[in-house]
Amino acid sequence: METLEIVGTTVKGYGNRLLLKQAVEYSIVNTKSGPLLCMFSSVGLLYTGFSGYKNDICIEDCKHLHLVRNDARGIKLFQSYCSGKPLNETLHLIGTAFSIEVWRHLLRIPCGHLVSYKELAQKTGNPKAVRATAHAVARNPVSIIIPCHRVIYSNGEKGKYHWGSQLKKEMIENELCGKCAILLLSEGNNPL
Repeated sequence: METLEIVGTTVKGYGNRLLLKQAVEYSIVNTKSGPLLCMFSSVGLLYTGFSGYKNDICIEDCKHLHLVRNDARGIKLFQSYCSGKPLNETLHLIGTAFSIEVWRHLLRIPCGHLVSYKELAQKTGNPKAVRATAHAVARNPVSIIIPCHRVIYSNGEKGKYHWGSQLKKEMIENELCGKCAILLLSEGNNPL
């Protein structure tokens, strides 16, 4: 059974000040879709995202933080994720209360299932907040683990994805075939 605990910080300034006072571990995980950056605070998983894309967080953007490289931690997390093993990880999410609620609902979407932005808004108890829901989905800081790629338009179109529509399409197709969304580890990702 998965135990993904969410610790949410709803005031961004507070969350960012908290990060300045601690070491932040980061991992670079090699995937078939490209390098995946994972960042961990002392509370838990803080960020995941593919590097090398416009407007992405990268190590150079985080020089104000005390960064400590620990590839084994991210590799272990995604090896578990891709093998279908239950994840036991705390998610340290920084966002608005509404965004954190949307991200909680995203975690409930099973692998291989898709929901529309409208359906997701309804599940959060805010059926008229489709745009706000879409905005929260787009700002998901822990992509893949919080499966924002499983949200599509009401007309069935896959829609946009921060790292490209093609990657979103591939991730959905992989899951519909019973595979892991990102077909993880390429050569050289062995923490042992």
